[in-house]
Amino acid sequence: MNKYLKLTASLLSLILLFSLCACGNERQTASESEKNTSSNTSSVSEISGQDTSSDEEVSSVQSTQQISSDIIYTPSDTASSDVTSVESKAMTAAQGENYLVLRPKQNHPGVAEMDATYEFILTDKLGNNILDGNYTLSTNDSSVKINGNKITAPWALRKSGKALTVTATLKSNKLKKGAYTFNFKQYTDKPTFFDDFNTLNTDVWIPASDTDVMGVVENGNLVFTVNGEGQARYEMMTKEFKQAYGCFTARIDMPKNGNGNAAFWMMTTDGDRYIKNPAMPSQSNGEIDIVEFFGTWKNRWSAALHWFAWHPNYICSSGDDKLPAEDIQKGYHNFSAVWTDSAIYWYYDGELARVYEGDGVAKGSAGMRLLIQLAPEYADGWGGTYDPTDYPYQMKTDYIKAYQFK
Repeated sequence: MNKYLKLTASLLSLILLFSLCACGNERQTASESEKNTSSNTSSVSEISGQDTSSDEEVSSVQSTQQISSDIIYTPSDTASSDVTSVESKAMTAAQGENYLVLRPKQNHPGVAEMDATYEFILTDKLGNNILDGNYTLSTNDSSVKINGNKITAPWALRKSGKALTVTATLKSNKLKKGAYTFNFKQYTDKPTFFDDFNTLNTDVWIPASDTDVMGVVENGNLVFTVNGEGQARYEMMTKEFKQAYGCFTARIDMPKNGNGNAAFWMMTTDGDRYIKNPAMPSQSNGEIDIVEFFGTWKNRWSAALHWFAWHPNYICSSGDDKLPAEDIQKGYHNFSAVWTDSAIYWYYDGELARVYEGDGVAKGSAGMRLLIQLAPEYADGWGGTYDPTDYPYQMKTDYIKAYQFK
């Protein structure tokens, strides 16, 4: 009997020892799993940029990323209370909606002395677009006009140097927000060039060539009139003034008809060189066409950059592309170009019309002179079909201004 009792006790001891080992292994496995999950969560959080702040901290800036020398992008990321602490799983598409990114469709410096309009896009951090009607915009300045997903920043605000923060708030959940902050490009306090054409100042303007003629001044306008075939080209150029980079604007009443090239433009002269992209460091003549227009085009105009001008390897940035402007022949309009060392921006009445950032834009260019012209064409050509009866036609320029960057 004692023999059987001893055997039974031995078996019970073995069973108990086996159970203790199994439990220990389970605890160790669970501990390792928690450690691995914690490590994975940290990695996912870094990748997703997850914000662990509370909803009350919406107004605080979490991080700032420099997008360009002109504009600062400041994301203001918020999370709803049910996902503020995601410890053990990657961000899902539903959670991504809580991290909003607001940005303008196109960054641009804006025209000196004019309001600037920006259209916005709102996405979550997974890149999913949030439809315009699902959020509202607000700003930290009451002078800014808001129209749906667009804002208009007045010149007074942009000139002041005050940073403008635009915030998007979801209509369905006001705790979900995204923000964008502008630090606007600053221009000199006064124009570097200004002519309002109260007189025709021959100390400021000269004919662009020996065959070109100057216009006349009437009622505070520079006026070019083409009355019939055989007239010379009107083309005037600044005698001394030339500038590289900045904002250049002319207020013009374009011809209502006719096959004449009405243009406000800039070019290098007298051995000055427009410098190409640093990756292609050879130098050449350069030309920026702020506006070219023919009366036969009706509702289109051209804006272009040229380099290697007047050379067999001549290059143009735009080809024959035309920009729309339905009311271009109705009264006066402002045509502007903002030239930076990384891009050229063209504007029609202060509204951004075209941006060019490719080869041919770089630092270190020589200054360009300003030119204004009305060049009649007496044959079919770029302007269109020539009509020998389509006279007279006229171009009026109210003023020309230039600003430099600070």
